[in-house]
Amino acid sequence: LLVRARQEGVMYHIDVGKDQDIFILASATTERILNSGLGEELSIFQTNVANLPLVGTFGEKVKDGTAANCNKQFVVNDMELFRDFIAFYESSVVDGHQQIRILNRNRDSESTIIPLPLANACTSISPCGNMFYDATCLCFGIESPVERSEFYKYDSITKTLLSLFPEDQDGVGEEQAQENIVHKRVLVESQDGTSVPLSMVYRNDVAPSLKSERGQEIRPTILSAYGAYGQPLSMCFDPTLVPLLNKGFVLAFAHIRGGGDCGRSWYERGRLYEKQRSVEDYIACAQALTGQLQITEPHLLTAKAFSAGGVAVGAAVNQMPFLFGNVIISNGFLDVMTAMADSTLPLTEHEWEEWGNPLTDQLARRTISQYCPMSNIKRQKYPRMLLIGTLDDENVPFWHPLTFALKIRHSMTNKSETAILLHIETQGGHHLHGRLIHVSALANAFILQNYEHFLEK
Repeated sequence: LLVRARQEGVMYHIDVGKDQDIFILASATTERILNSGLGEELSIFQTNVANLPLVGTFGEKVKDGTAANCNKQFVVNDMELFRDFIAFYESSVVDGHQQIRILNRNRDSESTIIPLPLANACTSISPCGNMFYDATCLCFGIESPVERSEFYKYDSITKTLLSLFPEDQDGVGEEQAQENIVHKRVLVESQDGTSVPLSMVYRNDVAPSLKSERGQEIRPTILSAYGAYGQPLSMCFDPTLVPLLNKGFVLAFAHIRGGGDCGRSWYERGRLYEKQRSVEDYIACAQALTGQLQITEPHLLTAKAFSAGGVAVGAAVNQMPFLFGNVIISNGFLDVMTAMADSTLPLTEHEWEEWGNPLTDQLARRTISQYCPMSNIKRQKYPRMLLIGTLDDENVPFWHPLTFALKIRHSMTNKSETAILLHIETQGGHHLHGRLIHVSALANAFILQNYEHFLEK
């Protein structure tokens, strides 16, 4: 059944109720807004199956995709439809902070923000187990990179929040450990003046044993980023980070443009012809950590990325190699130009919307050539690197890290001082299924080996 004919630059998805009522989230890319009547951020519409196929509009606009709360502007990322209410998963356009808003379908003007007991600067909120349309409760989980998921049920009638599975808590020891974990999110000014969210997690009960030349206490730090396809940087629980946290590391996360951390417009400002903005945002976060925030110093800072995050991080390392002591890129997309110019590769034509088509678009070709990590390797000093690939990776072929490693080894001027390590897994695919713990242990060992003379043993 056709909902609405395809229109270039317009994106929508739907949810259908028992009474054949349809709720639609729709948005448009920048160049198509005037012709579609939509904005960059998701707007909410309501119609009925009887009105399909839709022509022109998406139906009656239910509510604008933004909501005012605590002087912050929020945009809708996703929704879940129930008989009596709709749950909207939202994020702040200012700092990416997440919230859940409940809209009463029987009283359209009644909108409630769920009070989240564990919500902090570094948590991730996700729905779970909401399979019944007639349910009056919403179930969701909250987690952070170093804290496993805790699950909650919100009653839309009584407006009360209940913790699920409290008997599964690990006791006082874990609660005390969580109290000693600090979560922070600050705004860092990028090159064009844009404020970029930077999250940090560390333990306040692990005293820093390192000092800068100015006598400031500093910590070894890992700066992760993604910034592509409109996907927010993952802030989900990662048990492999906990050992580093317990050794006094700061885990930092750069919410750069190109990702969806602050809405669809955040994505649009960091893709295609504006991809360099992602690189500048990452560099700004690294400079803040080693400068104004006085968290760390370049020789203690590790740049880290996975998959398409390798574009921004790889480009940043080319442009500002002296900002980093270590670089770890797993299954990284590092040769944008070659991949986008080869239409025989399985994903290339699909990816042109994200990166541009250098075969027919000269502006796209010039833009890619300016930031592409593989194309911009130059004769200079480079930091230590661990480049990881997988032979059966269908998304990013293993020749990306392989060729990148060889070219840097050939061009770097500090070969006798710095190791460029290459590790290729024989299987596991793009997401390293069955090998992730092994590869994470390798990455942690790589980091700790470099810092062993700085850290307390």
